[in-house]
Amino acid sequence: IRKAINENNNISRYYDSLGMILTNHTNNISTPKDISRAVKNDINKNRIENLLEAEKTYKKSIALFPNNYQTYFKLAIAQRLLDNPLEAIKNLRRSININSDHLESYAELGLAYNDLHEFEKAHITFDKAILIDENNKKIKLDKATTYLFQGIFSKGWEGYEIRGEILNRKADSNRLIRKIPDYNIKTDINDPLLILPEQGIGDEIMFSSLLPELIDTHKGRITLVCSARLQPIFQRSFPEIETCDLQKVPIYENQRKIYICSLGRLLRRNQTDFKPAKAYLIANKHCKENFYSKYNGDSRRIKVGISWKSVNPEVGHRRSLKLNSISQILSLSECEFFNLQYGNTKEETMLLKTNTGIEINEISGIDPLENLDEYLAFISALDLIITVDNSTAHIGGALGIPTWVM
Repeated sequence: IRKAINENNNISRYYDSLGMILTNHTNNISTPKDISRAVKNDINKNRIENLLEAEKTYKKSIALFPNNYQTYFKLAIAQRLLDNPLEAIKNLRRSININSDHLESYAELGLAYNDLHEFEKAHITFDKAILIDENNKKIKLDKATTYLFQGIFSKGWEGYEIRGEILNRKADSNRLIRKIPDYNIKTDINDPLLILPEQGIGDEIMFSSLLPELIDTHKGRITLVCSARLQPIFQRSFPEIETCDLQKVPIYENQRKIYICSLGRLLRRNQTDFKPAKAYLIANKHCKENFYSKYNGDSRRIKVGISWKSVNPEVGHRRSLKLNSISQILSLSECEFFNLQYGNTKEETMLLKTNTGIEINEISGIDPLENLDEYLAFISALDLIITVDNSTAHIGGALGIPTWVM
């Protein structure tokens, strides 16, 4: 594409094609090795650079062909990903002015309004999109998510159930699991219940906060399907239930199933259903005591865990920070900081030490991507966690450790 532009820089579709490649270029992150590689190679920096170039490229295309609604739409996507919803809204309106029936522009405009917490405008926009295509499940899911953002939980959770028709959940590919009837809390409280995963580690931990209430409500056997890394943690924290991975799901007579996110529809219908926060995961006591004795040399200083990156391929670049940008926090003499960032961060921590003299303590012998149980035990030995929006935030809250999200 670049070669074609060099040969003829007056064809708008060349710029459109290049912009699409740059906007859609993401790294495949699905294994611990992928995460470690992503952190080491700073994919968030590359992602931002690609999006900035895409923005410039789309603007060149518009200069050549200013009436192409698709280009305004694509430009707005890049701007939303760059955390610039105001500019995205301007260009989405331009797209709609040219083509008032462009479904995708309305859908993206609703998401941009959500970015600004202008939820009523988001609903109006999603409703316009649904009028164009009343069968579009993704837009209905986005509208349901907006209700959840607003705290209108009953409407939000009901609409959010449509995600099962959109998302590619691993358990849905299991023929035996598909045959199990869905759970009805009113009629099935004595039957065996199978709880299925559907999202990442952070979400599994967050939604497991609902398990104590479910255990009190449901009288039958409960089986929780979860990541292998979480099994010892969940088994220790919720001894009343059995845990397994997706390859070894036990099937019982009269069994019912529910996805863990759907527990919110049953147990968080309104604001009053949210009880005061308290710890619900239990760390490995032996490991925790070992960390206390190993790292508690200066007991007068506050022990603070720090995490500054997310490698989420879609929004990680918006959530992440440069380590140098929080050097003022890290320089507090009352605190002793420990590196909780997953992946290989040696180059960045060494650069911080070279530039500022600040040294962050490394946790020797623990890899949270491989041994989550030990990682949780170490976090439980800390006084405070400061983190961006990633799984560390969920873990800190689940363990009852004061957690500040940047």
